[in-house]
Order: sequence, then structure tokens, then C-alpha cells
Amino acid sequence: MSLLFNFLHGNKIKVLMVCTANVCRSPMAHAVLREMVASRGLADKIYVDSAGTHVPIRGLKPDKRTLAVLTGHGIKINNLKTRQLKKGDFTTYDYILVMDESNRAATLKIMDNRSAVKKVEFLLNYAGNSVELNVQDPYYSHPAEFEDMYAVMDKACSSLLVTISQTDLA
Repeated sequence: MSLLFNFLHGNKIKVLMVCTANVCRSPMAHAVLREMVASRGLADKIYVDSAGTHVPIRGLKPDKRTLAVLTGHGIKINNLKTRQLKKGDFTTYDYILVMDESNRAATLKIMDNRSAVKKVEFLLNYAGNSVELNVQDPYYSHPAEFEDMYAVMDKACSSLLVTISQTDLA
């Protein structure tokens, strides 16, 4: 990471949300958690970002259905742009949260590091008693699926923030 990034975020807990193209799931989780962090006054302690394992075009805004759901819930959507997951992200981020098994496999391949296995988790590990660990990709789905995805992510991100607060900020 750059010197500016380290200067701005060096002492913060850093969380990275990962999906396939970084247009639907990971930017939604990114925005939801970032909003929770800001609303609790923790922006000076926690940094949130997102990336994709297979990003065809970097720098795009998230899917319009993702943006519509976030806006509908009053969540700020500024500065959300697609980016490719990089090997260096493993050393930069404290939490790397994937949306499904294919994201996990691709992330571990990009990280190319055995110790990455412990750092890469499913976001839905934090969704409470959820048996399902995969956040289904809604890209080819009906817009209502994006609202369902929001509800799951809201619950998981809330629980994740409690974990970070109790584990890393206590």
C-alpha cells in the first residue's frame, strides 16, 4: 500500500469485503459496514474497503440495483468503485471477508499464502445461526433479491462490528 494509505489508515482495523466483480455483493457489504462504523463514531478506528477476484473493468460504480437498495436505506454510496483484489491486500487488511466459496478459493489463489487460510472468512460466519455461508450473487436476479441480500448483510455486518469492537478495540 502507498505511504498516504498507511498515513491515513495505518493504525486502524482494516476490513476488506470480497466478491467476484466487486459490483453487487462486496460494495453493498462495504457500504453497510462503513455506515455502521461512521454512525457509531468509529471511523477513526476502522477502515472498510471492497474488491473483486475477477474485475473486468476497474473504477466502475456498483450495480444500479445495489446503489438503489443502499440509497433506499439511507446509506451513503460515495467513493464506491470496482477494484481488483491484490496479493498485497493480505498483509494490509486484518479481516478479509468473502461472499461465497468460489470467492474464497479465488482469494486464496491470489493471496498465494498458506497463512491466508485463517484470515479469509465468510461474511455470513457473522450472520448468527445461519447455516448457509454463501451470499448468492444476485447479478442475474430480480431486483428484490438485492433487498434480501441487504437484510442478510445488515445482520452480518452488525455482528462483525460487535466482534471487532470486543476483540480489536477493547
